[in-house]
Amino acid sequence: AVIGATYLTAARTAAGSAIATKLCFESRLESDSSSQPQPPLSPLNMLVFGAGLQAELHIQAINHILPNHIRKVTIVNRTRRRAEQL
Repeated sequence: AVIGATYLTAARTAAGSAIATKLCFESRLESDSSSQPQPPLSPLNMLVFGAGLQAELHIQAINHILPNHIRKVTIVNRTRRRAEQL
């Protein structure tokens, strides 16, 4: 099978970021947390620099890890058109 290396690299990088994000929020995501209860996770704002494939896959991966927690995504990009497309 032939897989595009660009997509594979972007997907792997986004998956790594999503896992790291999940670990940062893990104590708040688990309902039966340990000894010190954490307040529930508030709706989050996500800031993304760039509007290419990496940005697209990061948004998807983190939204998958934190479903219903991302309230707003702000994209900073050189061109407004591409940011709006994403």
